[in-house]
Amino acid sequence: MRKKLTHADGLAVDFVLDHLNEVKHESTSTADTFVPARGLEPQRIESVEKILDLLEELPAAEPSPELLRRTMQRILRAPVSMPGDSTDESNDRRSFNHLPPLR
Repeated sequence: MRKKLTHADGLAVDFVLDHLNEVKHESTSTADTFVPARGLEPQRIESVEKILDLLEELPAAEPSPELLRRTMQRILRAPVSMPGDSTDESNDRRSFNHLPPLR
């Protein structure tokens, strides 16, 4: 069974995502804190929070090998400098020769 989001559901999703960082630092839910002032139904907010909590439980996807390869190349090309170091940074490169080759 597929359920389509209504306009009110969309507003609840937008609201929760906009306030996600603020609520993560508190023990209360978004519905308890913000909803009465916005005219949103607390049940919609609670539903959105439950779905997002379930999604957080999913395992994170591994980055693609191509992303890893490009990231490592960028790191290798970047000059390395230490605070207060007066050496020529243009010739200083990080070495990852001890790592196995990327596939």
